[in-house]
Amino acid sequence: MYIIALLAALGVLVVGGVALAISRTTVHLPLPQADLSPFASRVSLHNLQNKEYLTLSIVGSYSDPIRISGWTLENGKTSIELPEGTLLLRQGVVNTKQPIALYPGEEAVISFRSSPVGVSFHVNTCSPLLEKFQQFTPPLTSSVSTSTDGFYNDCVLAHERDANFYTGQWRIFAGTPSLFNNEHGAITLRDAKV
Repeated sequence: MYIIALLAALGVLVVGGVALAISRTTVHLPLPQADLSPFASRVSLHNLQNKEYLTLSIVGSYSDPIRISGWTLENGKTSIELPEGTLLLRQGVVNTKQPIALYPGEEAVISFRSSPVGVSFHVNTCSPLLEKFQQFTPPLTSSVSTSTDGFYNDCVLAHERDANFYTGQWRIFAGTPSLFNNEHGAITLRDAKV
């Protein structure tokens, strides 16, 4: 596995005895080329002062998606493998899982909690309706603007063929304790043995 990005867990990262002050965003380090992933320049890892989730973004103008299922986040003590998810979530059924892949401009919000709906999923215009009965951090209503009237499955049935049904966001649930428990360490994102 190769290093894609490092994220400071407390705002200061010590590398080779030198303290680098950062503001909870991706740290690009002069690591040996042998340690860098081919995806290092295409991925950005963020945390906006919230220890409950991270945001992984795909940057650049590449046309191919990047498969992130199987990548790992580590803090020196704990390692989390990014799971598969379902493209079209349906409530009340067992959803089929597939590897999660992101296109340029898309992002994955990676929560350290368990999924309120039992699976990681691609956010769609009906997703805010899920918040009638479950709580999401950050809220789904902040990423999608749609009506909050009716029920989720009914909305999906009515709109799943709409041109802009899917958003550019996945919600991934690790179901583990937060990686932000190592006060002076870093969170490392590694690819899946390219």
